[in-house]
Amino acid sequence: MDFRRLKLVILLLTVFLTATSSWRTATGRVSNFNYWTTKLFLAATGSLSHNNGNTTASTTTTQRKHVALLLGVRPTLTNAPKWLFRRAWKLHNALLPLLHWNDVTVENKNALKVLWCKAIASVDPQSVCQDDEWTYDMMPDYSRWWILKLIPISLYPRLHHANVEYRTVFLNRCIQQEIARLPAATKIRLVAIGGGYDVRATRMLSQNPRVHEAWELDLPVVIDGKRALLERLKERREKTKGPVQLPELLSVDLNDLDAVRDVLAEFPRNKQKGETWHTIYVIEGVMMFLNDGQPKELFQLFREAARAHGENASICFADHLTSSENSESLTDEEERETVKSLFGSAGWNHLIHWAVKPGKAKQMGCVRIHD
Repeated sequence: MDFRRLKLVILLLTVFLTATSSWRTATGRVSNFNYWTTKLFLAATGSLSHNNGNTTASTTTTQRKHVALLLGVRPTLTNAPKWLFRRAWKLHNALLPLLHWNDVTVENKNALKVLWCKAIASVDPQSVCQDDEWTYDMMPDYSRWWILKLIPISLYPRLHHANVEYRTVFLNRCIQQEIARLPAATKIRLVAIGGGYDVRATRMLSQNPRVHEAWELDLPVVIDGKRALLERLKERREKTKGPVQLPELLSVDLNDLDAVRDVLAEFPRNKQKGETWHTIYVIEGVMMFLNDGQPKELFQLFREAARAHGENASICFADHLTSSENSESLTDEEERETVKSLFGSAGWNHLIHWAVKPGKAKQMGCVRIHD
């Protein structure tokens, strides 16, 4: 047996032992399989000699438990160190060519991996992220069945897909709460900023009568791939589940303020005299990749656009808005005040919701220009 096949066998054993461990725990039996599951994963990924010392491990575990209770979702794998997440992310990256063999051309690998994480949660019978297969219908023809249907979701260790589930649940609830608080006559414009291959805007535009417009702003390479994915979704769902409305997909570099300003100027084109509109911006794991100072500039642009159009707006976010050097040393309260100050300096004076989760896009909340 060659080394590659040995690694595959070890990974399959890891999945089996994880499932066995979950079953034994669920039935009230004491189990030590988690230890051996981790060891097998390390062997399969070449990490047995890795130093897993982590000074922030206890803090991260506390965050996982707290946000899981807050959102009503199962926590990520207990005491899983950061390097384990990194190894799993690299393994997922290596599997992408197989998962998307003979598929439509989609080039943003990170966005694809996040999409798979969301897809796992979206078909999990124990998750509040179930979405009537909207995300499932974005996935490749053959691999979606054996990854999301044939293999029980409970066999997947709760690593990245659980972490993404946190922010998905949080953002979904924030958006719904923002819509629910507004008068019934107010029309909603949903704007996804750097949303990757997320299907939320399409789903809400198609299902929620309060949402009259949906826009998605992202890099050209992302928009090109997403257009192909959404066309496939539309074709699949309209055969069996009814009409699908697609959002406006606009290619823009979020580091180019003039280009973003031009896009925002297009928002009122369908607005009729006497109508009241409210824009909900959805920001998920994108601001941390922009140039220094760019998030504040964008937030100011969003506020200026709302004022220019005579409208109000909200921002629902799950991102990293503080400097990487300082964020690890901040307490939850200090982190909250730092993010609140950032938004306040851009004219968003009301931080309504707030939570911190583990991972890079750790700061989650909702802000408004005014109540």
